[in-house]
Amino acid sequence: MAWSAHSIASEWVIEEALEGKKRGVLLPIRLENVEIPFGFGVYQPGDFIGWDGKAEHLEFLRLAGEIQGLLARHDAESQRKADAIAAEQQRLAKEQALAAQQAREAAERQRSMDEEAQRQREAAAAAEKVRLTQEKAAADQKAREARALEQAERKKREQAAAEDTARRAAEAKAKQPQPLVDGLVLEELTPPFWKKRHFQLGAAALSVAVVVIYMQQSEVVTMPEMIDIIPEGSKPVSFTMGCKEGRDDVEGGCDSDEKPAHKVTLTKPYKLAKTEVTVAQFRAFVDATGYKTTAEEKGSCWSWADGWKEVKGNSWLKLGFEQGEDHPVACVSWDDAQAYVDWLKKETQNLYRLPTEAEWEYAARGGKEGAYPWGQSIGKDNANCSGNLCGDQFEYTSPVGSFAANPFGLKDMHGNVWEWVSDWKGDYAAEPQQDPKGPSSGVERVVRGGSWSGLGGGVRSAIRGRGDPAMRDYDIGFRPAQGQ
Repeated sequence: MAWSAHSIASEWVIEEALEGKKRGVLLPIRLENVEIPFGFGVYQPGDFIGWDGKAEHLEFLRLAGEIQGLLARHDAESQRKADAIAAEQQRLAKEQALAAQQAREAAERQRSMDEEAQRQREAAAAAEKVRLTQEKAAADQKAREARALEQAERKKREQAAAEDTARRAAEAKAKQPQPLVDGLVLEELTPPFWKKRHFQLGAAALSVAVVVIYMQQSEVVTMPEMIDIIPEGSKPVSFTMGCKEGRDDVEGGCDSDEKPAHKVTLTKPYKLAKTEVTVAQFRAFVDATGYKTTAEEKGSCWSWADGWKEVKGNSWLKLGFEQGEDHPVACVSWDDAQAYVDWLKKETQNLYRLPTEAEWEYAARGGKEGAYPWGQSIGKDNANCSGNLCGDQFEYTSPVGSFAANPFGLKDMHGNVWEWVSDWKGDYAAEPQQDPKGPSSGVERVVRGGSWSGLGGGVRSAIRGRGDPAMRDYDIGFRPAQGQ
């Protein structure tokens, strides 16, 4: 800092001098004979008054030495700081390396723990599978024994009924008048064609009578018995569809696609078949049309055979277990069910169709406020579901109508076989709905009601299933509806 008359009057110079003082690098010199500013008196300035600019000037040499000393101290301080930074970086690098090593060791320990946990889960799963297999084998054996006993009892009943029928037929034949030489006498045939009257038909009319009798008998086989759910002229009905808390969340609870519960109002009259379509009824359709089911076309039916798989060669004609003509037809796709109701509609000129999902659930609930129309638990001998979980005697499908009807007069709405409805699968809306028909398009159709292979909770009124229209499982059938 060069003191002169001009510099001591400058605030900027004084501020620079104070900064130099603060940092310990102030080296003042006096260029003019002026009074040193207050606070800088302890710093002896070099006397440069009258300096001629020569380097050998004593004060100049002293100043140069002090400057060189400051520079040396600055270099030493810079080196010290550099060394400190390098040491800190080395310390951080060691810490990071140690942390990385610890992380690797922790990850290895966690991996070992996860592998051990996985081994334990697999062992537990294997043990559980063995237990379930053994339980299922025992349940299957018990069901087979019960089924064999039931079949034996049924055969006895059938034999007794056949003997009784034969006896009554012989008695009736003995009472019949002798036919004319060129005709036939028909007596007491089933109404409405004949009502306990005698008819004498000539040979020319015999073929007509036979055709009429065949039509009457065929109708009994092919026509489902329909039940009025909302009769003509009735007021609209409303109910809560889906999983309602405290009503439907039983036997393991509800699935997410059963929610939200929502109000549905049905305004149109409709009927629903009393039972699922039987093997005999479906056979009549096939015989009449030559129809080939999806399973027959594709050569397989989805079934459980050491895992869920397509079993080659299976169809509604061969499910892998025994069925009677009065059992529900199964391994039929949505397309097959639709073809059946289209045929019924054409043959009878009645508005047969598949029910909507809302119509199906309203009918299944039977006007009752419960998970099942009979209460809040599956109970015993109310439906056909897996093993003996429902307390039923059937290992696979059961003859339709084997259990008590619901308040609407419908049977087998719970269990036996899943039932196709008309709706595409979609999420429920929370808002109230009127005569809902589901989404206008989709990928999968809805099945309802559960089946013989499901748990008790899997046959609740709210349970929903789904499948693409060509899906054919050995536990899926259908029942038709009638109405606009």
